[in-house]
Amino acid sequence: MPTRRDADRIFREAMAVCGVDPVTRWIMWLGLRVGAQLPGQARNGRYD
Repeated sequence: MPTRRDADRIFREAMAVCGVDPVTRWIMWLGLRVGAQLPGQARNGRYD
């Protein structure tokens, strides 16, 4: 079963293949990791 580390690597590799510059890739990855730390309701789009 893929791990979170595997998923992060695939995400970064896919962005690199699509031509996303390294700084933007890092910012997008950071946003993904920060978002993963939010409580479940916020991740489901419900901020009430």
